[in-house]
Amino acid sequence: MRNLTTYLTTNCYRQYTCDSFAVLDIALQCPITGGNAVFDAIALLNTFYSEIHFNVIENCLNNGLRLENDEFKIIELSDVTAKPEIQLYPNPTEGYFSIDNKTKNSVIFKLFDVIGRVIQVVEIDPLSSISINCLDHYPNGVYAYQIIGDTVTNGLLVKSK
Repeated sequence: MRNLTTYLTTNCYRQYTCDSFAVLDIALQCPITGGNAVFDAIALLNTFYSEIHFNVIENCLNNGLRLENDEFKIIELSDVTAKPEIQLYPNPTEGYFSIDNKTKNSVIFKLFDVIGRVIQVVEIDPLSSISINCLDHYPNGVYAYQIIGDTVTNGLLVKSK
């Protein structure tokens, strides 16, 4: 970033350009510690100096962040676009819905009303589907659910007739 400092020094003929040094200090921080202010500062500097480019990873490394090799994983596109292993449908529902468990482990499904009371708790066997009809006597609205297995998934189920 010495080039940027030199650039600002040689072009410091307006007040807003001289004030760019404070913005530069923010833009050179790591976004993990500096938060959104870092991105705002980068955007502001790029507005006036479009030829300047920032590398936020380099900024983090220069500010003491260390990256461990085992923290990075190669993610294939097929992994990102794959369907979830546990599906709840239809959503919205009229009161009757199904859950497909495509995992190799049992999962627990919990359904809650708007104030957090448990309406239903069901264990779903591995590689199976279950149909639930527990909302017939409940009003239309939004219900929270939690699926507990290898991971915990929280979601909302909408009942409307």
